[in-house]
Amino acid sequence: MEIDPNVGSVEGSSELGPKTLDNSSSIGKGKVLEKGKRLQKRILSFSQIVDHKGDSIGKCIENVLLKWGIDKVFTITVDNATANTTAIGFMIRKLNSWQDGGAVLGGKYLHVRFCAHILNLIASDGLKDLHDSIVAIRNAVKYVKSSPSRLDRFKKSCCT
Repeated sequence: MEIDPNVGSVEGSSELGPKTLDNSSSIGKGKVLEKGKRLQKRILSFSQIVDHKGDSIGKCIENVLLKWGIDKVFTITVDNATANTTAIGFMIRKLNSWQDGGAVLGGKYLHVRFCAHILNLIASDGLKDLHDSIVAIRNAVKYVKSSPSRLDRFKKSCCT
């Protein structure tokens, strides 16, 4: 399977799926921009990998690129895990060793992190300071909702 020679660019992303028994899975997705046409999203691969080590992830991504005949890559979007940073380093070395250098701009912009993952880390860190207050509010709500008479008294006190 190869991508149309009229392709202008390909953007890739890699996601690790849940571990099933002793197997790990990786989903390779791609956004393909064909010259003069609209952006198309495709699942390029759904592969099993032996572990979550960076080199294993990098080899899996490399195999997907080779299978699809993709020889130039601008970005690969992954979450902020250490193994993914290692995988991107592996991919930069591999792509730059390909004939004509497969990493656009030498791989300077190859590693793009999922912004949702980064925002989640920021929000989680900020909520740590509020943890005790959040627990107290949750407990108060549970207490009020645990009895119909308490809920009625609460509604009456709020509505008057």
